[in-house]
Amino acid sequence: MKLGVEFNDQTELALTALCFTQRFYNRFRDQYWHPTGLLQLAWSEQEQDRQRRFLNRNTYPADIFYPVDQQQAEQLTGVPTQTGGLWFPGSGWLEPAKLCAELAAHPLIRQQFQTDVQQLQRLTNAWAIKPATGPEILADRVVICAGHHTPSLLPVSGRFRLKKIRGQVTHLESHSLTSPRSVICGPRYLNPAHDGVAVVGATFDLRDDNPDPTVASHEQNLQELTDLLPGILENKEGLEESVEGRVSFRCATHDYQPVADELCDSEGHVSPNLFMFTGLGSKGLTYAPLLAEYLADRLSNQPQCLPSHLMRRVASRRLHQVEKPESNSG
Repeated sequence: MKLGVEFNDQTELALTALCFTQRFYNRFRDQYWHPTGLLQLAWSEQEQDRQRRFLNRNTYPADIFYPVDQQQAEQLTGVPTQTGGLWFPGSGWLEPAKLCAELAAHPLIRQQFQTDVQQLQRLTNAWAIKPATGPEILADRVVICAGHHTPSLLPVSGRFRLKKIRGQVTHLESHSLTSPRSVICGPRYLNPAHDGVAVVGATFDLRDDNPDPTVASHEQNLQELTDLLPGILENKEGLEESVEGRVSFRCATHDYQPVADELCDSEGHVSPNLFMFTGLGSKGLTYAPLLAEYLADRLSNQPQCLPSHLMRRVASRRLHQVEKPESNSG
């Protein structure tokens, strides 16, 4: 996660999420959480300038990050780099599917899959979750965590400024590259090889709904990777046609800030006990633990872990797209 050059509310939310998340994931260290360190490479003149301005205007503790030159970067990552960058010693990579499965295996959690929810309806003292088939489910409080499908479930009218963005990752067998010891980020990221596979990605495809991996997207990933780390691949020729990968769809807001709040309609009316948790974009693994804690505080009437100015950053009312009245020409 890049921190903003200017320290504003957006940067504070990102920094708070980063620090909270590293502590949260630490209990799963060497299971699903691998804190290998992360290098934000100063891979272009523009990025070098951004990092210089960032360092000139901010002072952070070294346990969050510190600048490194090319020689230090190569020692830390174990692979040749063209430049230095910013080293985040407490960051790393995660196996999210395994972690989510363990978190959900809780005695107070009932899992119900293969249920196509068609509608949410407000009753007197509860919400009715209406599936396509089978009995409806009643709940006194509901949190919608449905990514870009969220608008279709909201029981209010209006247009919401949410968009889906396709992302494809490429899986590289460990023998096909020199695997780094840490995560390296630039226009793409590269994770260390694990169980014989390294992951590089991800594409950022607007207006592309293809759920299947494509050779073209693999080619983009591999080209960006070799631009970032020349010589990292043993042989790139034709590799995009033989590799495997995976496609997912991010959900982003118009301002690329997340949403964790009770649903508010375009006129400012709140839907009691109906919450939205969406718009995490490409930063979901960083934002999710902190914002889940924030929602849990609200749901359980506990002191809230976000100050008021950061609550406004994740409010739902900002998502409404205000329709402009048609102008009359005389």
